[in-house]
Amino acid sequence: MWIYGKGIIMINIPQDVNKVFKDLNDLSIPKNDDAWDKIKCNLNPGKTIHWYYKEDLEFAIEEEFNIKDNLPYKGIIIPVSGCETAYGNESELETDDCIICIISYPIEKEYCICDWITLHRLLDNEDLIEIID
Repeated sequence: MWIYGKGIIMINIPQDVNKVFKDLNDLSIPKNDDAWDKIKCNLNPGKTIHWYYKEDLEFAIEEEFNIKDNLPYKGIIIPVSGCETAYGNESELETDDCIICIISYPIEKEYCICDWITLHRLLDNEDLIEIID
């Protein structure tokens, strides 16, 4: 979708951004109530978090290394516009106020492509093992 306006810069709003904001209002995710137990860190604005999936853990075990020494996924917690962040990056956010900007993931290409996902959508993957800092 393109937005035009007199005296306003043209903005391209990617479809994945629209999906992120749609997911923020989707109360059906995550589907598994145990998913909340996978969060092993505080959810502070601007905090860098890491996570890994079942296949990453299996690979680490097979290759005999500690998965926490080489975490495959990394993102930054971004608060949703309009949520309370009274104490800046010291205040913990509610789970439904978190968007994750994914900045690193396993890839065979030279560089990762930045992506956004809601915390709820991330937790909705049953193969997710844990989210840590």
